[in-house]
Amino acid sequence: LDIFVFGNDDTGKSKILFNSAGTGFTESTQFDGYSFVDPVVSVIDYDNDKDLDLFISAGFEAGLNTRFSKLFVNNGGVFTETTITGLLPKGNGSVTWGDYNADGFADLLLNGDGYINSGEDADNYRLYRNNGNGTFTTIRAFNYRQNFTNGGGRFFDWDNDGDLDIVVTGWDGSRQATDIYINDQGGFSAYVNNAAIPGSSEGAVEIGDADNDGDLDLFITGFSGNDWDGAGTVAPFNRNIAVVALNPTNNTNAAPTVPTNIQVTGSASQLNFSWTASTDATTPQKALTYNMFLVDANGKWFYYPLADTTSGKNKIARLGNVQQNTGWYVKNLPAGTYRWGVQAIDNSYKGSAFAKGSFRISSSGTLPVTIGAYNVVKESDHAVLKWTSLSESNVDKYIVERSLDGKSFETISTIPATGAGNYSFRDRSPSSGNNYYRLTSLDKDGTSQVFEVLSLNFQLSQSGILLYPNPLTTSELNLQLNGYQGKVTVKLIDITGRVLEASTINATATNNYYKVQLKQKPSAGIYKIN
Repeated sequence: LDIFVFGNDDTGKSKILFNSAGTGFTESTQFDGYSFVDPVVSVIDYDNDKDLDLFISAGFEAGLNTRFSKLFVNNGGVFTETTITGLLPKGNGSVTWGDYNADGFADLLLNGDGYINSGEDADNYRLYRNNGNGTFTTIRAFNYRQNFTNGGGRFFDWDNDGDLDIVVTGWDGSRQATDIYINDQGGFSAYVNNAAIPGSSEGAVEIGDADNDGDLDLFITGFSGNDWDGAGTVAPFNRNIAVVALNPTNNTNAAPTVPTNIQVTGSASQLNFSWTASTDATTPQKALTYNMFLVDANGKWFYYPLADTTSGKNKIARLGNVQQNTGWYVKNLPAGTYRWGVQAIDNSYKGSAFAKGSFRISSSGTLPVTIGAYNVVKESDHAVLKWTSLSESNVDKYIVERSLDGKSFETISTIPATGAGNYSFRDRSPSSGNNYYRLTSLDKDGTSQVFEVLSLNFQLSQSGILLYPNPLTTSELNLQLNGYQGKVTVKLIDITGRVLEASTINATATNNYYKVQLKQKPSAGIYKIN
């Protein structure tokens, strides 16, 4: 992560500190000529070119008698100041982005105090449409005075219909307000129950699902002095408030589909990540954003998604960290093994599960193998490990290992590498309880890549064998035989297929629990019972 430091310090300079691969920071001088008063810095890929641009809104640029609201376009780490034609500069306010018209480009909701030399001295919100060609069009104003506070407005889907609505807070001329404007095919109308929402100014509004019922609620702070229910029955707060307003909508919202066709190409100097766009029942495909994670084998995060990578549940209601792109690039990763994944996020900020992959960067900077889909599933009484090789270079074979405790692994199969494609291994004798599987690719030069450990809790079907305790702690083995009658030969077989012991049991339909006394307790390892 890089650090942006904007403001007015004793040197009068704003700074960008570029992270030097976790070893320190390199200070950039490209913002030395700027000195801002009370700036708000927003990071956004406004042009969908797979890098993050900056939008800065400030009370003043020191020494100039005007507000400051400008875009800085990122070109390979060099930021170029860009003036947006028709935009009225604001300061001491908030900057929010969201694709309200679902055209694939993030639009701007800008709030703050104006200044006569900036074309408008009023403190209000203005919505600007991103035209996708570097220009913006003014759509409308929302006349609420926030009084020098960041965080007063947000894009969000209040009614779960798939498009982005807007919430604004502030003084509307007669009351402190928290008002929602419902998006109807790109036009906005006031929500009919606005009077029942506690209003505030000089505060902020945040969104999230407070009661876990599948819709977005409001978290409101600030000063409130009005009769907020609109009925005259509730006395004004006349003080600072911090309240939660629960969403009454009955509309439900399902998560988007999981991104497909994930790919990693390139080399260490620049890796290119790509995927096929997801779909959603309500949010238009172009309005979906994407959230990516990238972590090495030691648990060092290069991209952290602020989401649970197992369930896909988002921890905060925000755009995905790679925004509306269906691809991203990362430069200069060190040699090593990496896991990555990507999820789709809809306009209610609900995330899909993550599509996941793995890859290794060799010491020469190349990618010997990249793995896409990789999972273990139950099929009848078997466990099947499946993986997709997206690309292979100099790979000799794959090694499948199994463990009963997730710590000590033994090899159960070796599969020759045959090039990019689908691979699988069927474990015909999984143990009852948790089984852990690990996949390793071995290159022809002897180097290897260990992939993520997968687990599967296995219970045999009605016709099968259960054994306990597992792992075995004594020389006595307890068996549950389901679906067997008559003489049954029970064999203890080691990982190489060698039969160590064999016993005969007279199985009956009325008794399926048996004890087998082994000659001696087996040494540590993986065994199967046939």
